[in-house]
Amino acid sequence: MKRKNLGIYFFIAVVLVMGIYLYKSFSYNAQKITYADLMKGITEEKIDKIVIHQNEEVPTGSVTVYYKNNSTGQMYVSDVNQYIDLFDDLGVTYELKDVEKKRDIGIYVFIILVLVVGCSYSSWASTSLYLHLVAAVP
Repeated sequence: MKRKNLGIYFFIAVVLVMGIYLYKSFSYNAQKITYADLMKGITEEKIDKIVIHQNEEVPTGSVTVYYKNNSTGQMYVSDVNQYIDLFDDLGVTYELKDVEKKRDIGIYVFIILVLVVGCSYSSWASTSLYLHLVAAVP
């Protein structure tokens, strides 16, 4: 009976960890900006730093703008190369981030959960099979 309770607590812990991970991965507080906002920030020299993030689906990505008043803006772009050329032509410094390899922890947790549940059922099934075979032998 105690083993069942341990499994329930383990399952609850896994669900909590996955929930916290998903919440943190989707909670990014950058304000969405437009091309006009970006150009206005460049001409009025309100921008502290520009970071270009490339996606795996080249040439798409995002441009993150860090303003001098400590706010952050972000825009998704269909071609990061256009913005690289634009910033080079304007003489604006920027940081280019390579494609980030995201590791999806959810799939790893799922695999571990399946293995743990499978092993517990497997040991139960093998014990049951063993007892069945022993009982069948005269």
